[in-house]
Amino acid sequence: PLENEGGELGGGDGVVSAEDIAVAEEISSEMKGTPAQELPSSPEGTEEQTVNWGMWRDLKTTTMNGRQYAVINGRYYTREAVDRMTPTGYGKAVGGYEARGIPPSVVQDVIENGESYEVTVKGEVRTVYNLNGIRVVTAQRGKIVITVYPNGGK
Repeated sequence: PLENEGGELGGGDGVVSAEDIAVAEEISSEMKGTPAQELPSSPEGTEEQTVNWGMWRDLKTTTMNGRQYAVINGRYYTREAVDRMTPTGYGKAVGGYEARGIPPSVVQDVIENGESYEVTVKGEVRTVYNLNGIRVVTAQRGKIVITVYPNGGK
């Protein structure tokens, strides 16, 4: 079953929407087989790095626990997150995802200032942040951005 800290689902209002369940299932599928080892809070050598927003191939990547991540301003991003954040002028990303045009600065703002709740799916805790109509799903309390999409905020 899906549950979060405090035993509530769906952002603390006690209501679990079909969207919440779909997101949790997608996240579980995305992260299946990923070791639950803790990642460093900041990728080595990235503290001073700033990255232009773009496609996966344009970003610095690192492999941690057997999984590849893009590193943007000291935060890890899955391939899915990068593909879904793609600037709208780029069209579809390699994964076939429509570009959502959500820049890393917006993701950072949502994580730092948004409301959050935790969902546990198959033993893995995910923190979901909502702010101004943007939802960011993370692992390890914001260290890893799993996916990003609009219209999820309150």
